Amino acid sequence: MMKTVLYLWIQKIHVILLIVVKTAMRDTMELENVLKMLKLVEILVFVLIIGIVEGKI
Repeated sequence: MMKTVLYLWIQKIHVILLIVVKTAMRDTMELENVLKMLKLVEILVFVLIIGIVEGKI
């Protein structure tokens, strides 16, 4: 149950990130900065997920 909820949550975040990145790319052509931010967000989400999973076990 928990893993399904987590998976759906990750999918939602992924969609939101794609929209944000596309908007940022359209507004400013600073692709490098967008990619750096995306990597940072991915790391934060990954750490958050590990924290949730570790906390539930």
